[in-house]
Amino acid sequence: MGSFLRILLLTISCSLLSQRVESRGSEQHFDRVYLPANALHENGTVVKKTFYHEFEFRRCSFVITFTAVRCIEENEHRVMLVFYKHLYDAIEDIAAGTQTAAVLFEKVSGKKSNVTEPWKDSFEYYVAVKGNQTSYLTSELSMDNGDIFIHLQGNKRNYVTVKQTLKNGTTWEETVVLDEPEHFALFSTNMEICPTAITKVNSEFDIWIPSRGINVKGIKDVVPPDPTTLRDVILAMIFITLYYLFLVDLVLPWYFDTWMPLAEQGFNNGILQ
Repeated sequence: MGSFLRILLLTISCSLLSQRVESRGSEQHFDRVYLPANALHENGTVVKKTFYHEFEFRRCSFVITFTAVRCIEENEHRVMLVFYKHLYDAIEDIAAGTQTAAVLFEKVSGKKSNVTEPWKDSFEYYVAVKGNQTSYLTSELSMDNGDIFIHLQGNKRNYVTVKQTLKNGTTWEETVVLDEPEHFALFSTNMEICPTAITKVNSEFDIWIPSRGINVKGIKDVVPPDPTTLRDVILAMIFITLYYLFLVDLVLPWYFDTWMPLAEQGFNNGILQ
């Protein structure tokens, strides 16, 4: 009995563990994309163009990658993830430096990189996470470790979580509550030599990629209504009844009297002599 209980408990625990691992794996699944940041001038204003990469604020997760943090060593690099209701207002706030909901990264310039192995050099960035409160911290980004994880939570409670795992294995994470943003967009300076982009998205992100199905229903064919109605049935019954009366009372009596008369009728009519 005791061995049976141990086996049962072991089976249940293994089942729960496998379910937990599967759910965790599904949560961490990302699709690779390349959504470059919108360009900023060196003075911090947005480069004007007819189309901007902006996305709907919803519950989702994605990764921002600093693909070239070396940036010719001394170059300034400023990246901002901005949350807003209207893009026009966001552009005005960026120009004035009055963003109230944003994640800001600013490179500490002046460091010279190792010429032999520049991809191993880490560059320091100041980070500000603005929402209902503002959190300040510093981070290190390198050519082989330039990913920033972002998680957004929408609906009743809106907040953004920013997380990064450093080279030494430690992780920093900041979460702030936002008001009621409807969209967000990524902006960056020096996009020519310091390209920054969204490189990974989960299934809830506001884009469609070829590996996913389209969760929409097509237009159904217009099916005409069934022409058979009660009126049609009644008319058919009336037609059959009239046809029967016409046939029995008029056509058939005349036919039989004329062409198939009885003997008495034949003698009376002169048909039979």
